[in-house]
Amino acid sequence: MNTLFNQELRNAGRGIIAILRGKPDAKTYFDLSMYGFLGSMVAFLVAATVNAYLPGILEGATQASAQERPPPSPSLALLLVGVIFVFQTAFGAMALKQFDRFDGLIPYLVVSNWATFFFTAIFIIFRLINLSAFPILLLTAIALIITEINNLRLIIGLRAMQIAMFIIAQFVGALTGLMLLSSIFPHMTLI
Repeated sequence: MNTLFNQELRNAGRGIIAILRGKPDAKTYFDLSMYGFLGSMVAFLVAATVNAYLPGILEGATQASAQERPPPSPSLALLLVGVIFVFQTAFGAMALKQFDRFDGLIPYLVVSNWATFFFTAIFIIFRLINLSAFPILLLTAIALIITEINNLRLIIGLRAMQIAMFIIAQFVGALTGLMLLSSIFPHMTLI
């Protein structure tokens, strides 16, 4: 692995911890340039790919019960993540444009992509050591919400009402992407 990417990975890990703690200097840990965005996209794609194949890996490791609903295929899971990412990014970009903060899109995505990478890695580690999925999922969701709010507050500099509007825009974007996929694959269980 590239030494520069390893350094970026370590710095991003420190940055995510700083974001979770609400430290005002959290921005200094991330490369918020286009190069940093590309590095964060690699991390995001790794996390998405591993997460897409995770149900099959875990089923093989733990032999999940036959009563559970089967997960979507890895290719459908990756398509789902890709479509939701595109729609959330587009709707988030529209919100940032309304706030005259479109310049914050790349920095927002850098931090968000790294957060996805690290929280996915932590979730996988806990699942592989057979901890119950619900508490891990709940803690991960809380950490992601804190990270999202602090990313918008500390990195982008949005105010409380703007943060709420941005999150609503992303939620609408995710729902739009899900509805699009549901119309394309009406007989598939997407989530």
